[in-house]
Amino acid sequence: MVFDAADLQLGDSDELRFGDLAAGDWIWKFDGADLTMKPASQLEALNIGVSYTATQRVNVTIKGGLTIGATNAGYGEDVTLHASGSAAYVMLDASANKLIFEGVHAQLNDSEELRFGSLDAGDWVAKFDGADLTLLPASAIEALNIGDSTHVANTTLKGTFTVGVDDTGYDVKLFGATTGASFLWDESDDNVVLTKSQIEFDSYLSAGAFDFANDGSVVLTGTHTATVVGRIKVLLGATPGYIKVEKT
Repeated sequence: MVFDAADLQLGDSDELRFGDLAAGDWIWKFDGADLTMKPASQLEALNIGVSYTATQRVNVTIKGGLTIGATNAGYGEDVTLHASGSAAYVMLDASANKLIFEGVHAQLNDSEELRFGSLDAGDWVAKFDGADLTLLPASAIEALNIGDSTHVANTTLKGTFTVGVDDTGYDVKLFGATTGASFLWDESDDNVVLTKSQIEFDSYLSAGAFDFANDGSVVLTGTHTATVVGRIKVLLGATPGYIKVEKT
């Protein structure tokens, strides 16, 4: 049957069937609201275009929402987008609930945001404005953790490291390998606090150091080679003490 300058119209709920099966291997049906294309078997495929040749490719435009799978648990489907590179693709793995990038990049342009968390605006937002990359939490009490006690992440910074701005500082604390040993920059007191620690001034003293003994005494060793000026806060019990160091 040939249709030339004529239409073929099926009424609501009438079926257009493809294949040798009496009920159709593929059935297209409009129920008055939705057009459904249904295969007889879950293994059937709907192919648009048949090869990779330019003459047999089909460009498809969808002007509307595209939903794959259903909201019911276990009714999601894999989605794969192939790139031009060999074995390059993006895949939504429905069974693993993850998005896989293989041989492709994800790029956010200037001022676009990468958001983490359930807040609409993001609990954490990463954004590059064309000059600076900013990591911004939604709350001042949020923490950025790199590694943890069981997954140590060695971090190398090749550039200037700045904490705070002029007149608005923040505490910086470094822990030692000994229990209770630490180095603290106390921003509210504008002082360095050492606990069970020592400072070595290799560039000012020849193999010298300030050693803080358990009895609270301070021993200075080494030979002065340059002026050293500053103040060190030492916790001796509950009462702090101060040591001024300078070349004479």
